[in-house]
Amino acid sequence: FFVTVQCQGSLSVQTGRDGLTISWNGSPGTLESAPAITGPWRNVTSGVNTYFAPLSTQSNAFFRVRY
Repeated sequence: FFVTVQCQGSLSVQTGRDGLTISWNGSPGTLESAPAITGPWRNVTSGVNTYFAPLSTQSNAFFRVRY
């Protein structure tokens, strides 16, 4: 069988001295984070299509956008 995946948007990450700025496009999209790639995934409260993740927040963090 074949699987076709269509992405509705994109995710970009910019590094800075104090953390990461995560931006995404596509609507509606909800940013989620988890301490491990397997979850548990939780919604991230952020501005419209952008989020700043301070480096001191936690040792590991995984992000994804759920459409």
